[in-house]
Amino acid sequence: MAALLAAPAAQAGAQEMMMGTPRASRFDLGVYAGGSATSRWYESRTVTLNGTDAPRENDDRMAFKPGYAPAFGAHATFWATPMFGVRLHGAYVPMRVPSFSDGFFDLFTDAGNRQAYAVNSYFYDLNLAARPFIRSENWYRTVYLFAGGGGLTSDLAGEDRPGCEPGTFAQAACLSYEPDHATVGQGTAGAGIDLLRFTDMLGVFGEIAAHVYDSPVHVGDGFIAPIRQPTGSTVRIADDRTAVTTRVVIGLKAMFGDVFPPPMMAPPPPPMPEPPMVQPTPPPPMIEMQTIQVCVVQDGNLTSVSAMYNPTAGDTTVNGQPFATAHPMGAQYAGNASWFINSEPVMFQNRRFVKYGLPRVLGVNEVTRVGDHMGVPVFAEMGQTRPDVIYVPVRPGCEFQPYQAEVKTGSVRGE
Repeated sequence: MAALLAAPAAQAGAQEMMMGTPRASRFDLGVYAGGSATSRWYESRTVTLNGTDAPRENDDRMAFKPGYAPAFGAHATFWATPMFGVRLHGAYVPMRVPSFSDGFFDLFTDAGNRQAYAVNSYFYDLNLAARPFIRSENWYRTVYLFAGGGGLTSDLAGEDRPGCEPGTFAQAACLSYEPDHATVGQGTAGAGIDLLRFTDMLGVFGEIAAHVYDSPVHVGDGFIAPIRQPTGSTVRIADDRTAVTTRVVIGLKAMFGDVFPPPMMAPPPPPMPEPPMVQPTPPPPMIEMQTIQVCVVQDGNLTSVSAMYNPTAGDTTVNGQPFATAHPMGAQYAGNASWFINSEPVMFQNRRFVKYGLPRVLGVNEVTRVGDHMGVPVFAEMGQTRPDVIYVPVRPGCEFQPYQAEVKTGSVRGE
């Protein structure tokens, strides 16, 4: 199942992307087959009657559970919106009569010593469904979740009649031959994903779910007659339990309609009018370039480089190259660092510094390098070796962000 949920799901997403805008079906209809595992339905133990209302426990409690079984089912889902819908589900799980075994689900018990699949169990439920990632373009966009409730009916093979299954009755419990007496409510939750798309309307899905319910096995005077035995006799008594049936299945799904509206087609552009006759424009006047000095960080230090400035176009070049190409904003500047963008504190000289005000422009001779933080040089005012305010270069042009040391505060002893 893990392999099915990985590579085929990614392939299905890739196929959708190749077909254009991914669709979100309006109505899904699926059938499936797979396996299930069911926890204990009841526990049985012996007690020794001592003439009181509290007989002596014999510490021989045994758990009885159906264990592993195949599972077959179908579901229909109507999606009111791309993300939310209503799901109707039904499953047929042919279970064994509960037998003694260790373990919660009893997946690996030897089936040769157990009865055949004599309990026809039917799960039926109505759920709310959600596709939380349907608007995503990732492979897991088809993941869907569901939760709700319904019922479970366990019908023993054979004619419906009053009475209890003999093996269960021997353990002081009753699994009734009457389906009405073996019907209980159940809650359901699970998740699924589309694994493979054959066409735009047909694909393969995988699903895992759990059903939680009160055991259809009954105990007590309503089904088991009161115990009347002499003092000193050993008798069996039973307790029913809350049970869990999990299922892992794979199936075929048909998908109809599309919740997303069809894409809007852009109207064709109007015909281009013929250009009017225009007089040739005179050549532009000669532009006088200006030589300027720009402050940058090179090899961790501040320096001024010469550049040419075009006052008409507002462009700055160095040796014919755009300034951003000649002196890009690389790792020596903090402008693109995540810790700067997220306003994280800076640890420097064993102290914690936080952003202080807005970025400012400083001259080459106003600050000097005093260290580094995560590859970015750190500066302070001239003559300071343990500054309370440090400056981190943000981008070319000597634009710095000040950081101020945090002042620790605390109460005075004895107060």
